[in-house]
Amino acid sequence: MLKVPEQLLPKTSEPPTPAAFPPRRVPPAMRPRGPRGNELPRIVRILIWFVAVPVSFLFVFGVTRALGFLTQRQLEDTFLLSGWSRFWPIVRVLPFWALITALLVHFANMGIIRWRQNADQRKNNRNQPRSRKPINGRPRRGSALPRTSATSAGSTRTSRVS
Repeated sequence: MLKVPEQLLPKTSEPPTPAAFPPRRVPPAMRPRGPRGNELPRIVRILIWFVAVPVSFLFVFGVTRALGFLTQRQLEDTFLLSGWSRFWPIVRVLPFWALITALLVHFANMGIIRWRQNADQRKNNRNQPRSRKPINGRPRRGSALPRTSATSAGSTRTSRVS
């Protein structure tokens, strides 16, 4: 084993401190259970998927049948023939089915969140009194103040003809 000569050893017994210490690793705080902010509960998101998959299936396969991309014979061959080539007509349609399903799920999530936010705003606005100011800026009929003698030009209502 090699020994370091005494003149090369540092004078102090403690090593020098670095210029900047790395940040302390602190475990993240536990967040409360349940959805975050405007996130839907998990069960609602699962129900959206259970509804969106068959609806998009019916939509995509209905459109492909209506446009003639998928014939009755091709559907029958999928069940009656053997071999992997029988699935190609269905495989061609699967990306569209996945796209429509994802769009349905996404916009259903967004729509339900927006609907809940609007309902909360309506509920919060119900507690505040409505403004009496008319929409078009004009006062309601019959709501004008009656004239008093101080605001009128003369004390009597006579014609200005002299």
